[in-house]
Amino acid sequence: MTIIPTFSSGDIVVVRFPYSNLAQTELRPALAVSPASYVELTGEVLLMQITSRASRERPQYKIRKWREAGLKKESYVRYANLHHIRVSHVAGKIGRVDEDEYQNVISLLGIFLRS
Repeated sequence: MTIIPTFSSGDIVVVRFPYSNLAQTELRPALAVSPASYVELTGEVLLMQITSRASRERPQYKIRKWREAGLKKESYVRYANLHHIRVSHVAGKIGRVDEDEYQNVISLLGIFLRS
């Protein structure tokens, strides 16, 4: 029996993201947006990329309480950059965003999708 790690929406996890050449991977933080019930049922998780690089060209949300969320640097959620991956690619959970910040990100995603 395989044990599937549980991640909830709002958790910050570390994921092995592939480089554009697909030959190498790098551990990067990401925001889990799938409910735990979906992760348990499918063994997959929907994630948003987190980066420490600010960008004017890409839709993003600045995490105000980044230290409390378990991040090492000031960080941004790129809410238009969604990834649907197997939980086996998740190296672990490092923290969680504040509920208000999570709701802000989800609201921005909704506005982005309707634009």
